[in-house]
Amino acid sequence: MVQLSHTLNWLLDYVKANGPKYLIQVIEGVRTGKLVTYTNSGDSLNAINHNHHFLVDPDQAFSMWASIDSIMRYVMKP
Repeated sequence: MVQLSHTLNWLLDYVKANGPKYLIQVIEGVRTGKLVTYTNSGDSLNAINHNHHFLVDPDQAFSMWASIDSIMRYVMKP
């Protein structure tokens, strides 16, 4: 089963080899969870989307999605 961590590891390797280089720090921040708040970590991203016991307020949800905006724009571009 592929998990978010596997996908982020693959994307990180791909971006390191092919660019864009500006995404390396963004991916590392989400992958390792070493950001300002736990809400912006890969683990909390999984929890927010899949665990109904894990609750966040609207500001935390906005912050979480804002932290991965550049990653999502890159992987979803046509």
